[in-house]
Amino acid sequence: SEALMTQMKDLAEAVHACGSMGFTDMKLYLLRNASVTCNDGTPAGYYLRRSHGSKRWLLFLEGGWYCFDQDSCRNRWANMPRNLMSSTSWPDRKKGSGILSPDPEENPYWW
Repeated sequence: SEALMTQMKDLAEAVHACGSMGFTDMKLYLLRNASVTCNDGTPAGYYLRRSHGSKRWLLFLEGGWYCFDQDSCRNRWANMPRNLMSSTSWPDRKKGSGILSPDPEENPYWW
């Protein structure tokens, strides 16, 4: 019902306003498959925020393109920003914005 949706939105706004102690941040998951790595050999990974009790989860893949052989990897290394070629400096948690935001005002589709 519309009243329930209003209550849910109000609750979501309250949780967001309190900061929800980082529960709305996306968590980093590094891949264990050694054949899938960043250019510098560090593990590839992704960020995930689960929505418990919902089928809506957010998955964030850092855009950095790819390479498929030694020449394309060398070219990528020479022409791309270094932060897209290593997971070394990736934070354990990441805040989202826009469609990745847990803020119901910024991203009403999450709720």
